[in-house]
Amino acid sequence: MNYECFKESIVKNLIQYLPEKYENWTLEVRDIPKVNGYLEGVNIIPQSGSGGSPTIYLNELYDYYQKCGSIEKVCQKAASVFVMGMDCIANMEPETSLNLPKDKIIFCLVHAAENERLLKEVPHRIMLDLAVIYRVLLRADDGGFNSTIINNEIAEELGVTEDELFALAEKNTPMILREEIHCCEGAFAILTNEFHLLGAACLLYPGLLKKLATELDGDLYVLPSSIHEVFLVPVIGQDVERMNRTVVEANNTIVKMDEILSHHVYYYDRAKDELCIPLK
Repeated sequence: MNYECFKESIVKNLIQYLPEKYENWTLEVRDIPKVNGYLEGVNIIPQSGSGGSPTIYLNELYDYYQKCGSIEKVCQKAASVFVMGMDCIANMEPETSLNLPKDKIIFCLVHAAENERLLKEVPHRIMLDLAVIYRVLLRADDGGFNSTIINNEIAEELGVTEDELFALAEKNTPMILREEIHCCEGAFAILTNEFHLLGAACLLYPGLLKKLATELDGDLYVLPSSIHEVFLVPVIGQDVERMNRTVVEANNTIVKMDEILSHHVYYYDRAKDELCIPLK
């Protein structure tokens, strides 16, 4: 069964595998914004049309179908995930209320050109060939976190401008997602946060790059390993073209598509306290 036929079958059959209280809900397929693209997700919508529900990604269900070959097993799995997700949402409800979420607004970095469609739908600002976008962070039961992208509608509900979002995120993110630095042999460091998620945003933490450049005693090249971490390398003795090739090769062979940050290195000038794209 190809993907489109599979999707039609899920839309037609999934509701009947859910508990009876969901029998009058409506199943809806939506394009869900992700970094560097969109994924089709399924939501279950109550008759009232309001209220949150977990998103189940069709590509993940299709992968499972290709392994098990049974629509029934896929629907059973999806129904189980949905019910567990509804329980989580019920537990998170006070925290995710849009009344007081401003202390949980964080920022992250994505590649601007790869996210052109997304940027039309979300508050953002451009930084070189990157874009700063915003998320509302939700703590998870396992001590980690989940987050949802702030789109234009959410920003309007919150009553905040992009400038206000940036100011809030610039204050919140370093406190909520504290930087973590791993110094490695060969005089380079890995910069991320304590959760190792969306850690490239540490490049935006006030004063952090200047502090690290001072500790490493010079200007730095920044290699964008992924949206989750970057490598910091002192510029002396480095071949920028070779490093650019390394970044491209890693993106093509190792880094997941939805985790690619950029395709070249950046240069941090300590004297100017400025990040830029180095001249070739």
